[in-house]
This record gives sequence, structure tokens and C-alpha cells, in this order.
Amino acid sequence: MSEKLKSKFVKLITVTRELFSIAEITIFFILLIIFNFFYQYFLSKNVTSAILLGIFGGIVLFFSIILKNRKTLNFQMQLNQLNKYASCVVFKLKTSQNVIYSVKGVIELLDGQIKKDVLLLIDHLEKYQEIRSDQFLKYNFPAINVFHQILEIQYYYGGRANELFNQILKDIAFELKKRDELYRKKALISMQIYLMTAIVASIPILLKILASEIYKSFISMVSSQIIIMIFHLLLIIHIHFLQKTKSDITIRV
Repeated sequence: MSEKLKSKFVKLITVTRELFSIAEITIFFILLIIFNFFYQYFLSKNVTSAILLGIFGGIVLFFSIILKNRKTLNFQMQLNQLNKYASCVVFKLKTSQNVIYSVKGVIELLDGQIKKDVLLLIDHLEKYQEIRSDQFLKYNFPAINVFHQILEIQYYYGGRANELFNQILKDIAFELKKRDELYRKKALISMQIYLMTAIVASIPILLKILASEIYKSFISMVSSQIIIMIFHLLLIIHIHFLQKTKSDITIRV
């Protein structure tokens, strides 16, 4: 395993452990493996292919559906926390508090990773008398990066908080609104595609139930096991890429 792949794997496991308890991971894996196992076994009556697709499907769908959905919800919560952080800092600046006391004053209102990142900003500010906000780049939130640039101007040169920050607070709120609209739009489209995918996935089940003799003839063919496995595999891959698209709520500028 290359260093790049190893790093991605470690990061994936770390994120999973941060967002889920061991019990949750176990339950989700078991349910997804069982679902994929019985779907494959019902269609093929082949235990080996059912075990293989059950494990593969369980792993892929956990990371594609369960983890991505949890990451997206967590990311939206972090963006809302960033909005709270910026708004509260500006509110304190408007009461004539200086930058460092204004930032320190919002710590108790924050939690999780946002709180850690703000504490890093405060620590660097106290030690080196400069605002370092590189740790916020990972959120891919342009408006908050501009906020820190303006905060730096406030720290070094002063100025009226109303004039400096009013527009950027509006920009932050606007960007959050657009991200939320994008998420809702993609969720609706994804639901429609999932419905169509479910209809496609149910076709072989209906064939087996309603046209059992024809299905028995099909399953007796040597190539039938490969066809069913490929069909199941394509469904899993399709869901993986559908979730990948749904989870991307980045605003392109």
C-alpha cells in the first residue's frame, strides 16, 4: 500500500471513529451485509457469491451512504458554528472589545472541531501577535476566510466594526443559505433516482416470483451467476457515485 493510500485509509478510519460509536458501526455493517447477502442469495441461490457481495456491498454502502450522510450533516453543523463564531466575534467588537478578547469571548459558545480551531487561532495570536487561520481552510468556506482577513485588518489597523464586518456577515449568511438550498435540491433529485434504482433492483425479484419457470431456466445457465453478480455489483457502484454527488454541497464561484 502506497503512502498516499495508507494516509487516505487512516483518515477514513479516523473520521468514522469520530462520527460513530463502535456499536453503531457494528449494527450498520451487519444490517448492510445481511441485506446484500439475502438479495444476492435470493436471486442466485449461490452461497459463495452471496457472501462475497454481502461483504463487499456492506463495506461500500456503509462508507458511501451511512458515512457520507453523517459527514454531510456534521459539515453543515460546522458551517453553522462558523457563522455563530463570526457573528459573536463581530458583536463583541462592536462593544469596543479588542480582537483577542472578542475571539476569546466566543469560546464557550462553540464545541467540537470549530472550538479547537478557534483555540489554535487564539494561541497563535497570544504567542506571535498575528492572526493565523490556515486551520479554517479545510472547511472550503470562502466567506469565513475573508472574515479572517478583515479580522486581521481590525487587529493591526483598527477601524469601525460596523463598516468592516457588516458585508462579510451578510456574505456568510448568503453562502450558508445557498449551500442549504443546494443540499435540499440534491437530496430531492437523489431520492427520485433512488426510487428508480429500487424499481430496477426489484425487476429480477419480480421475474423470479411472477415468472418462476423462465427464471429457473435462466438460473440453470452457466453464465447466470456472473450476470447476477455483475448486476448487483453495478447497483452498488451506482449508489456509491450517486451518494458522492449528493454529498458535495460546495458552492462553485
